[in-house]
Amino acid sequence: MLFNFKSTAALALFLARALAAPTEIPVQEGDLIVTDTRVLDNGAVVTIWNSVEPSNSTSTEAAPTMNRRCGSNTAVRFNDNVPSREAGSSLLDLLRGPSSNLLASSPRSICITVSGSRACASWATHVGEIHSSDLLNGAGVVFWTCGYVGRSGKAHDVSLGYGCTTQCYSNRPDGCVA
Repeated sequence: MLFNFKSTAALALFLARALAAPTEIPVQEGDLIVTDTRVLDNGAVVTIWNSVEPSNSTSTEAAPTMNRRCGSNTAVRFNDNVPSREAGSSLLDLLRGPSSNLLASSPRSICITVSGSRACASWATHVGEIHSSDLLNGAGVVFWTCGYVGRSGKAHDVSLGYGCTTQCYSNRPDGCVA
């Protein structure tokens, strides 16, 4: 088998440029993108997700007006997108951890991956700047009502930041709707 040196060199140069060039992936309003990733000492991977907002909006818009039910954390169970109990427990440990992280500009979810299983706490609306520990109340209710018995779920009427929203527990960072 004969190789043409010029053709081989040209192909190698083309492949090197193609592989080195960053690929731009178009994102649309409402899409979720990873804004931060950390690897913990135990090997668990934490990812923080944020939604792409329209260029004319601000992330400080208030969630829907608070009402008397806000803080009731009414949980609903689901059978799909279920994280492992180990990942869910690690997520709660992360949220109650010794150093509560400021989640600036209201990202829309925080996830942890443990032994290949991902667990996420996500919420339906922007609620301003919060600390990861602010998610503990709603996440705890959903985990103990749903995750502990092998289900995913969400809690309605969760008081979070300066608003009332829906908070979800599953193995995906998106899909949390009121």
